[in-house]
Amino acid sequence: MKQKELGFPDPDWIMGKKGFKRPQDIVRIYKVNSMNIKDLDLQIDNLVEKNKATKSGNTYSIDLNDINIQKLLGSGELKNKLNITVNKASKKAIEKIRNSGSKITLLSET
Repeated sequence: MKQKELGFPDPDWIMGKKGFKRPQDIVRIYKVNSMNIKDLDLQIDNLVEKNKATKSGNTYSIDLNDINIQKLLGSGELKNKLNITVNKASKKAIEKIRNSGSKITLLSET
């Protein structure tokens, strides 16, 4: 009752089928390119051939910014030994990389 006395809902509001639609440019301001550990492990030899990664001994080194990947996700297993540089990584990805004996360098801590 108190809300009606205060003028709620406003009589100028259109209620019904139309509802509210969020403008599409606000829904997703930016896109984060991500990659799973298993995909990186499968593609590492191809990346070495394309000079996006380097191999010294049995250790691969890669900067994921060179292939436009901003975030590393933790799905899958890591079979090769890697030195990875990336902007962001999930907690699960960091844990799996360190448990496999590989190294990860994060450029931004969030």
